[in-house]
Amino acid sequence: MDNLNSISLVLLNTSHPGNIGAAARSMKTMAIENLILVQPNKPLSPIAIARSSGAKRILENAKIYDNINDALTDKKYIFGTTARNRYFNQKILSPQDSGKKIIKYSMQDLSSAIIFGNERTGLSNEDVQKCHYLIKIPTTDNFSSLNLASAVQIISYEIYKQYLKTQKNNRKIDKKIIEIADYSKLTKMIEHLQNTLKSLNFYSPQITQKLQRYFLQNPPTDEIINIFRGIFKKIENK
Repeated sequence: MDNLNSISLVLLNTSHPGNIGAAARSMKTMAIENLILVQPNKPLSPIAIARSSGAKRILENAKIYDNINDALTDKKYIFGTTARNRYFNQKILSPQDSGKKIIKYSMQDLSSAIIFGNERTGLSNEDVQKCHYLIKIPTTDNFSSLNLASAVQIISYEIYKQYLKTQKNNRKIDKKIIEIADYSKLTKMIEHLQNTLKSLNFYSPQITQKLQRYFLQNPPTDEIINIFRGIFKKIENK
């Protein structure tokens, strides 16, 4: 299951402990065991453990963070789940297409995180803008709200289905790939860019957002980030 070890599911501000447990159960049935929790509500409570139905170890091993940025720090690709249309230029994928991409990345040793928002409010616009891709599960227009564990089950199934296909076909992907920078390095570069624009009296939130979207759509390598930050330092030192 090595190719699944680079995949993490992130539950953001989950309010009901039972949903955390049920999500862990959904993950375990599809051999995905890396769970990240951001500001969870009682993830090891009796109801969470009961709803996990044998997936207690996933709950016990879950990494817990106070904020989403720390949770994503070492991830290469970030997928956000959404029940409604968003307009931030990210490509919106079906669960099946997201499974294909995630497994493709995992076979190249590129880590992925799939973020699931709060049961009531979902992901905020700010959280959505951190994502390289969005995943939308098709539902009826009359009632589009899915239970958290159901959404986790659908996405996990599509990932595992693609994983099984690669195993059955003995598919191998050339590991000689460009190593993109992880989320924390990209975030620091965007912050550096923002400060540089302020020093030039050229800053606006809209410019920063557009540039952030550009770099999410065209993920830079460590080398490119170092070049940009070198340019920013040169500008600041003038």
